Amino acid sequence: MTDESADARPRGVARIVRSEGRRALAVDGIVQSIEVIPNEPTPGYWPHMLPDRPVERGLLLGLGGGTIARLLLDANPGIKLLAVDDDEKVLAAAKRSLRLRIDDPRLTIRLGDAFATTRELVTERASFDYIAIDLYRAAVFDRGAIARPFLRRVRELCAADGIVAFNLIRDGTTGRRLRRIAQYLRIVETRLIGLNCVLLTRPIAP
Repeated sequence: MTDESADARPRGVARIVRSEGRRALAVDGIVQSIEVIPNEPTPGYWPHMLPDRPVERGLLLGLGGGTIARLLLDANPGIKLLAVDDDEKVLAAAKRSLRLRIDDPRLTIRLGDAFATTRELVTERASFDYIAIDLYRAAVFDRGAIARPFLRRVRELCAADGIVAFNLIRDGTTGRRLRRIAQYLRIVETRLIGLNCVLLTRPIAP
């Protein structure tokens, strides 16, 4: 992790388990990703992270076992996705499971730090019409995901008509986090799913 992350800690144990009758990837017993079964609704918060429009170029910050990636790949045949995750054990477990289906030529997976990667992408003047921010270590949210420098970079990386989706925890800090995000990105929709608060946002002109 970089100094933007206040949650640097040892990696947890990643395992493939069963959840709601499906294969799932868990870290320290906490489900991070779940199998996407074609032509069946996917339970959980993941489908609520998706935009209601086609995606051509997406950036996933926090891949886990690739649930959001799989949903996007299935819905957008021409998509190109860049996914970043800093946990080699999580990625290795996801790749071993054929049920999670993260082996796809349209998906580029980068082992690395999400915060450093966004700095590099800004330097490269990259642009995405969809960005998903789902940065957790087991059940712990990475507070670097609402740091001001990071939010400025995300705003710069998102196309003017693009969508940035956040997965937040519903707790006593949610309101403060929403206010911080709203300084850089306009909140279009808030979706409450169990203990998750999903935000769909658009960039605000600096």
